[in-house]
Amino acid sequence: MTSVRFDELNSGMLFECSGHAGAGRKGSDIVCAGVSALVIALIERLDELQDEQLVKIESFHTADGEVALEASWEDSFGRTAAMGVFETVRTGLRRISEMYPDNVCVNN
Repeated sequence: MTSVRFDELNSGMLFECSGHAGAGRKGSDIVCAGVSALVIALIERLDELQDEQLVKIESFHTADGEVALEASWEDSFGRTAAMGVFETVRTGLRRISEMYPDNVCVNN
């Protein structure tokens, strides 16, 4: 099962995603592919926001079946930009978890 966690901090967000969905064979798991696509989009957009100096990626870790990152912002512009990305990804992951509750769990 893939577990996803969003923890809002005072001036940032902690995101963690771990585990394999297990909805199909490795390389053919559409649930894992959907989750992975959303997570990759999150990381890429936050990286762009960092280039724009709106967000700072405080920490980033990735391993097989595991991603963790902490992003922060200093002002309302950064918060608005980052939270839009986080909320979009959270919505997509929640929808996947509703469709595949035995494979994905989204906390918070």
